[in-house]
Amino acid sequence: MVFFGTGKFLEEDDRTSTDSQYVFGIWDFGDDTDNSEYPGTFIEGGTPQLSNLNQNIQLLEQTAIFGGYILGDYLRVLSNNTPDWTVACDATAGQDPDPDPTIHSPKTTGANAGWYFKLPIAGERIIKDVIVRDNKLIYITFTPDTSPCSGGGNSIVHVVDACSGGRLTSAQFDNSKDRLIDSKDLIDIGLVDGNGNAILVAPTGIRKSGMLHNPVFIGFADRPVELMIFSSSGGTTEEMPKLAEPMGMFYWRNNQ
Repeated sequence: MVFFGTGKFLEEDDRTSTDSQYVFGIWDFGDDTDNSEYPGTFIEGGTPQLSNLNQNIQLLEQTAIFGGYILGDYLRVLSNNTPDWTVACDATAGQDPDPDPTIHSPKTTGANAGWYFKLPIAGERIIKDVIVRDNKLIYITFTPDTSPCSGGGNSIVHVVDACSGGRLTSAQFDNSKDRLIDSKDLIDIGLVDGNGNAILVAPTGIRKSGMLHNPVFIGFADRPVELMIFSSSGGTTEEMPKLAEPMGMFYWRNNQ
């Protein structure tokens, strides 16, 4: 997977730009010996959506399904749509499989070649490197103030499933401010199950003041939590606890 976001903040006109910006996770399925296997141009709503691929192969879209204040913080929640990674044999013998363009009911498209998220706030963009950590994608979006006399704006720190671009099932932020990250940090945004019971979900993003720079990560020996420390354009730092990246050695044993 190749992960990146779009947007810039270099020239004066960038401050007032409201061009649509995106976050992408692209499956790099191509073979090194076959230069024809690349997605091409992304055309949102177009047919094909990816100019160099079969029209049935698309990027899965994730959307913002909630944005508002809960427990004193502005939180964003993304959808959790599931990508289809079904593969088909490459037309050239000996090459790696490709996304399967076949449509299987009730789906109306073939397999996905990745995912995307269109940033929903006018002027929101990505100007910092995205971070892959523990199968999660961490990225910061920034919406600048329109005044040239201000260096401020707002940033939203996101933590998503790297493979789908969607929200995670477990909480990632300490919304309850109790220095723990557990089920108490799930929130109610009005979703209900078939019996009418509230479905609590994990926030995907949390907004902070100023332009945040990429964090450093500080671990704790006695807790499964790590501290993200951001420097800000306001001359301050922001500290944000999140679930820690598991550390240690992964191994397996053959019992035969």
